[in-house]
Amino acid sequence: MGAEVKPGSARKRVEILNYRPVAYAATALATGILFAAIFRDSGIGMLCVIVAAFAAAVFAFIRKMRILRIVATAVFAGIILFFVSFNAGSVTPGYAENAYIEGRVCAVTSYGDGYSLYTVEDLSVNGEGVAKKASVKSSEKLETGDLVAIYGNIESFELDPFDPYSMSYYRKDVRHKVEAVAISVEGKSDLKFFELIRVTLADRFTTYMGEDAGALALGLTVGDKAFIDYDTEEAVRASGLSHLLAVSGLHVGFLSGIVYFFLRLLRRPKTSALLAVALVLLGYGFVTGFPAGVVRAAVTSICFLYALKKEERFDSVNALSLSVIVLLAAAPMSLFDIGFLMSVSAVLGILAFYTAIRKCFYSEGKLASFLASSVAVSLSANTLLIGISASVFGTFALYFVIANVIAVPYISLIYFFLVPISLFALIIPPIGYLLVPFKYLLQGFIYFSQFISALPFATLEVRVSSAVAAVYSLAVLFVSKFNLLPKNVKIAYAGVSGAVIALLIVL
Repeated sequence: MGAEVKPGSARKRVEILNYRPVAYAATALATGILFAAIFRDSGIGMLCVIVAAFAAAVFAFIRKMRILRIVATAVFAGIILFFVSFNAGSVTPGYAENAYIEGRVCAVTSYGDGYSLYTVEDLSVNGEGVAKKASVKSSEKLETGDLVAIYGNIESFELDPFDPYSMSYYRKDVRHKVEAVAISVEGKSDLKFFELIRVTLADRFTTYMGEDAGALALGLTVGDKAFIDYDTEEAVRASGLSHLLAVSGLHVGFLSGIVYFFLRLLRRPKTSALLAVALVLLGYGFVTGFPAGVVRAAVTSICFLYALKKEERFDSVNALSLSVIVLLAAAPMSLFDIGFLMSVSAVLGILAFYTAIRKCFYSEGKLASFLASSVAVSLSANTLLIGISASVFGTFALYFVIANVIAVPYISLIYFFLVPISLFALIIPPIGYLLVPFKYLLQGFIYFSQFISALPFATLEVRVSSAVAAVYSLAVLFVSKFNLLPKNVKIAYAGVSGAVIALLIVL
């Protein structure tokens, strides 16, 4: 993408960005979804955006402008996709007091001292069917598959893309909240296949590793953090290690590598190995509920293995962009999911800044090189995450670099052995005895998290608005290696951006 000059001119074409159509399409698709969300309640504003995007697409096709054609078409597609998804996911807000509610428990969302949060599907209120699921808070101990009758109050809430609280429920297809006065279990339904896997896995972990380590193992393998002790979860978050319990690139990458290279070791053709990886990742997606990090990492892993099969160059930016397109095309509202934002931002930060940061550390020898690379990965991954964390959570883990340098290889080694043993233990229960040593290994991780979180100033309160976070992220990306403008232009832009960010914070 650049500016053309007249023939014969002494000036050369000035490149701004490398020509990556997939990256342009992903960015434009996200922009269209964002515009649609901003103007969703303004008929005139939305009409102007739609007309402008459609007119730009028509103009680009007539004038045969490749870049504008891609961008305008993707923006227009993003607008349409948003409204289809938003209307399909919305329910009419309402409130019913002293209602008789029936449904089926499909998940234990979280639990604390004296109460639990459950997700209930197949809802009916006072005998009438209700679309979508409900979140139920109760002191009753329920299990997945329980058929429940609830007496209490039910409230349907409005879907707001810019409210992290609303979006956390949206991803689980939950649109109602139930305040239970009384709950009775009326029966037990058969567990669905992937529910059975999660429940059986939780049982194996608890039986052979105890409650604390078993809950942590469940979070590590399938991202189910419902049974992790509150103090443990807070210690992990304060240490900057929460990403280890959110199934994403680390988990999918290891799973893909294990399956692919095991099949290649058995001399299976590359095509068969690649197909097997795709099927395994699809199944893993069903077990984990297809969180954004898994979808992104799965698409990236398949792209990498496909490039390996074809013996072609793997482009990380294009792979990331393709995963964004797949995710947003399938679920446009994912753009506003904090899991999606953090997953994409972490990878984008690594792609943009790892090389530059790594060069800042002199290293000689394998250990020094490993430490330098680990620090560079941690710093680059958090370059963009800082803004998101500050705007959404209002906190910053001060010792995240130290914690990640030690914990990431430690947990990676545990994961490498835990996954295959867990899979065999699902089929042959006595193999579960091999899980016993992981109890002590995971307890070590818990103690380490508690130690880091107990250090002075471990968690800093840093809260900024979403506008500040957005400007910060754009400014950081502008000065990255993706922008091919001269260094002095980047420095000038960084200074202006810094002033704008400071002004936004003051205001």
